[in-house]
Amino acid sequence: EGPPKYIWEALKLLNVKRIDHGVQCIKDKKLVEELIKSQIPLTICPLSNIKLKIFKTLKDHNLKKMLDINLSIILSQIILLLLYPYLL
Repeated sequence: EGPPKYIWEALKLLNVKRIDHGVQCIKDKKLVEELIKSQIPLTICPLSNIKLKIFKTLKDHNLKKMLDINLSIILSQIILLLLYPYLL
């Protein structure tokens, strides 16, 4: 979960069409505006974010805020749900 700067670099240098694990984008208003305007989806994995201690609990996660401001979100959980018992 890198800072917004890394997302900007991916957009500008690599011309990506999707950002994986972009929950930190919310810290940069101009980046959020660009993601919305360009309709670049963010693949978000809330349980992974909890496991990596990006957020303490699911209630603390910024997913709802991201949806509320119309960011395009792809939820990714299938693999993590299958592996979760082995990650404890």
